[in-house]
Amino acid sequence: MVTKTVAVQDPEEDGLVAFIEALTEFERTLDLRQSFSFFDAVNMTGQEIRHSRFLAFLLNPTAEHGFGDLFLRAFLGAVVIDHPSQSVTRLDIAVGNLSGARVECERHHFDVVIELPQMELLVMVENKIGARESDEQLAGYREVAQKTYPDYEILGCFLTPEGYEGADEQWGVLSYRVIAEELCQLLQRAVVSVEVQIVIQHYIRLIERKIVPSTKIIEACKTIYRDHKLAFDLIVRHGQVSSLAVAFDLLKNGVYSDFEQEAVRSDTVFFVFCGWKTSFKSMPEALKGAWPSNYPVLMWFKQNGGKLWLTLEVGPYKGGLKPERTRFIADLRAQLKIPQPKPGGKGNGDTYTRVKTESAKVGEDPSVEDLVTAMQELCKRIQVSEVKTAVSEAICAGATPDSPTPVSASSANQA
Repeated sequence: MVTKTVAVQDPEEDGLVAFIEALTEFERTLDLRQSFSFFDAVNMTGQEIRHSRFLAFLLNPTAEHGFGDLFLRAFLGAVVIDHPSQSVTRLDIAVGNLSGARVECERHHFDVVIELPQMELLVMVENKIGARESDEQLAGYREVAQKTYPDYEILGCFLTPEGYEGADEQWGVLSYRVIAEELCQLLQRAVVSVEVQIVIQHYIRLIERKIVPSTKIIEACKTIYRDHKLAFDLIVRHGQVSSLAVAFDLLKNGVYSDFEQEAVRSDTVFFVFCGWKTSFKSMPEALKGAWPSNYPVLMWFKQNGGKLWLTLEVGPYKGGLKPERTRFIADLRAQLKIPQPKPGGKGNGDTYTRVKTESAKVGEDPSVEDLVTAMQELCKRIQVSEVKTAVSEAICAGATPDSPTPVSASSANQA
């Protein structure tokens, strides 16, 4: 008689399958699948000048887009609806004479200027996507406009992804989400060419995918997270690839090909030199569970608090072996010409001992390229070649007659 094995259902596995199915439907419903975007192709996402020029084109009622003054009126209506001055109303915009409107970029250093001679109204737009405003920037622009156009009503519009308020309370605020919503409505009302429709659809897609998500996308994300929280947490915990890990791979595949990754966390990459691995056979193993590797000596890059750290550290030995560990650390410090700490002072830890460390500023959200540059600089400052040799020599110095013959420093460096 053949006994059939009954598969045991794993709640985590079932959750992941359901999550994948929900994501597939999510992408289909909201049209989020990877597709060509003209604005992605010209690398426009964070280019404020390009956004300003495209918006100026759409705002110009005489430009060849086919909207006439429809987008201009919609934009101005959105600007005045909650503007601090309250001097111009939506009704004024709806019935006002916009003939002779002039829309320009970079006039008097304003990102976009809308001049309406018939209404004696000037609207200046300061566009910020990835950067924050400079000190007194908005107040300075307002003063320039008031002096340059003394007979005009001046309205400032601070355009940002989320519509946050600037330092000058006299400026109104506008979100890119409103831009996307107005353009969506415009496509439904206006009769324009197919080419213009496609371009506007691409721009709306850029805003909703890369600058600020639409309300519909946000609500869908909340629903998926609520219904599949367990699966989402599993993916974040086990499937996330950090920028630091990507940067380390680039570093390793470049100048430092003898680095070998041992473990990765969201903010830390642990590694050794390939040449150390044979020498480690003559050392005790690290305490399992208390150290991210079987090797008791590691180097690591850690990103924290706007800084990147590179550290050489000795971890806990399996079975304690405090005398052996203390002797190895003393030999390692001697090889690196680092003064020995005073008894009982800092640097005498029985479990974790940072022998050498360097740090560099990288900012709160560095790019992969920034991290690679910082890694290269830290490697030079910590003198990784000397560290590589010192660890090998310290292992040789601490080898016992019963230990496997360790590889000499010169041999390790050739490995």
